[in-house]
Amino acid sequence: MKALQLSIQIRWPYPIRYAQVNGKVLIYDGAGCYSHPLTEVYNSIATSSNDKYARGVTTNLGHWLAYAGRDGLNQNASPEQCRKIYEAIVTERYGGLTSQAHMDGATIYCPPGSSAHSISSSIVSIRVAFTMLINLGFRKEKNPFLKVRPARINRTEHRKRLLNFISFSHKRTPFAFYKIVDHTSVPVYITDGDTLIDLMREGGKRARWSQRDTAVFELLVSYGPRPDEVIEATLESWFLCYFGHEIKVRNKFKGPAPSKIVPMTALAEAAVNSYFVNERWKHDKRLGEFDTWAQKRKATYTPIWYAKFLKAKRIPLSEEPLFLSEKGNPYTREAYTKGAWERARVKSKINPTPHHIRHWFVNKRLRQLEADFGDDITLYYRESMKFVDEMGWEDPFSVLYYDHEGRFMKMIKRYRMEPKLMEAPKSTAGRELMDLAGVPI
Repeated sequence: MKALQLSIQIRWPYPIRYAQVNGKVLIYDGAGCYSHPLTEVYNSIATSSNDKYARGVTTNLGHWLAYAGRDGLNQNASPEQCRKIYEAIVTERYGGLTSQAHMDGATIYCPPGSSAHSISSSIVSIRVAFTMLINLGFRKEKNPFLKVRPARINRTEHRKRLLNFISFSHKRTPFAFYKIVDHTSVPVYITDGDTLIDLMREGGKRARWSQRDTAVFELLVSYGPRPDEVIEATLESWFLCYFGHEIKVRNKFKGPAPSKIVPMTALAEAAVNSYFVNERWKHDKRLGEFDTWAQKRKATYTPIWYAKFLKAKRIPLSEEPLFLSEKGNPYTREAYTKGAWERARVKSKINPTPHHIRHWFVNKRLRQLEADFGDDITLYYRESMKFVDEMGWEDPFSVLYYDHEGRFMKMIKRYRMEPKLMEAPKSTAGRELMDLAGVPI
């Protein structure tokens, strides 16, 4: 995560200054200090090739050295440290992702819809730069970028390659990338504390999110619902919880009627109320009709008064969307993802989807359950099963696709190994889960 923090601090392009003295080009880094390695690399390449190529190589090396310097490192860092520094650069500059394949190399996966050409050129430049550093005596170890290569995103092939590192196959890949940590596949940012949330909040501010989009995001963060469950919620969803600190949304496994409670954080509740009172009316096609009705009752545009208005007009609350588009139509997941989310993602230079939030929340909650109930396996199991129900899954098997740190699997193994708890699972899904965990049934 340290490399990621560095990528936020450094802005592109990195200023390298060239100065010609007595027929020799001297290079100064971004801090204005003379750089002997950059100068020697440039002059060596320029002598055998040309100025343009030499500048391209030294510019890439200058970027790398800037990142390394912030972490107290230089060109003699270990191969693994060298690649981690380069991963931070690629993540910020191109939106790509380094997926560690083995100790000697890695694959750079380019972002959707972009060409691998830019990243490929960057890799070639940094590879040449480190070769020159070795030849000129500035680096003692081998070139860490000899086996680093670029590739277009191919989720199917990438997932197949990852199966060599994980104990079970993925049913689907609802997010953009995986990385490999200790021979386990982990979606980017999911297990890195609150990094994903902080980056997206900051991206939302820079992208000037509307109050509606802020409210949607805070609801997603509150308890990890599926994005479409809150984005396409109706006024009935909130009314059923008395417009309080919960919202009752539909569960995709149980039809269109609201059936799943999503608790709101204080931030989420404040954001939803603020959106309704201060912004929603601007896009409401019923505003004129509401104003006429409200004048006789001295009512204001609040959730409670609006619900009374709809009932007076015999309009079902289930037909009134909570979130409206700018044209007054029901807000959709697609509009949110391609609009507000995409803008914030680009500002933060990261590649998650809204579904990442659900994965992030599940892992956060599983860590909390282990910390709170891990000493009592029976209570730990019951609370975990309660959490499964709260998340709206049909069976416990579904949690495995979200549990990227293996906590749920370890809990199941502990629970099933207790002699007094060895009754066989009743459901097919439960038997599959036990079999997957390698626990005798």
